[in-house]
Amino acid sequence: MVPLLIFTCLNSFIHQRIPQKLRVSGSLTVILVVFLLTAILVKVDMAPLPFFTLTMIKIICINSFGAILQSSLFGLAGILPASYTTPIMSGQGLAGTFAAFSMICALASGSALQDSAFGYFITACVVILLAIMSYLALPRMEFFQFYTESNGARPSADEENKMDLLKKESAAEKRPVVSLTDEEASASVSVFNIFKQIWVMALSVCFIFTVTIGTFPAVTVEVKSTVADGGAWETYFIPVSCFLLFNVMDWAGRSLTAVCMWPGKDSILLPVLEGTTA
Repeated sequence: MVPLLIFTCLNSFIHQRIPQKLRVSGSLTVILVVFLLTAILVKVDMAPLPFFTLTMIKIICINSFGAILQSSLFGLAGILPASYTTPIMSGQGLAGTFAAFSMICALASGSALQDSAFGYFITACVVILLAIMSYLALPRMEFFQFYTESNGARPSADEENKMDLLKKESAAEKRPVVSLTDEEASASVSVFNIFKQIWVMALSVCFIFTVTIGTFPAVTVEVKSTVADGGAWETYFIPVSCFLLFNVMDWAGRSLTAVCMWPGKDSILLPVLEGTTA
């Protein structure tokens, strides 16, 4: 998680210096290459120490470029209506659910561990390749062209659709809303000014991640079934009750924001309820 955190923070500063297209397509390409390399190495016998070292390097690469990709995609969604942010959130939950379901299918099929791992990484390569093709086709869509061209042309008509992150603190000093993806962003816009407007939601996310990442999967995988008694359920207990359940609930929680958002984003109850629920 350390590379993920570092590069998420760095992206807040480099997004004005590196074009969005390069950040998104470049990150996807690097991740694709790493997964291809991993799929190839699945078939290669390696000593424990080189295997561990190479695995750590690949994790650093994937998390670093994944952080840049994720931040850039949220910035890209910022120029679209606010409802388009939900599918990105849902997609993250769906990805985990798909991985957990794949694990269960691999166990049910009785495939060798090496064959299952090869299948995982090849599938990931195909999905990433489709994502690259989709991103390259995106600028040709009239819908996307409309919001790209109109972004900044209408100063305050779509404040909610542009996520309200960069409004002036005082209503008396209103200024045009600036998109997070605007490569010509004003120098007066700072990360700290943005944080002052989203600190309630940021604190809520911090509470959630502190609990979930602290317990999943390091603690939850140690839970044992009291009814398995050496049967088939013992094999499926952790994949189902730990990984699948966690990711399905994550997916559901992210998707529900499309129909219900309570309490409001500025409510002081939000971090309290989030921390209690977590």
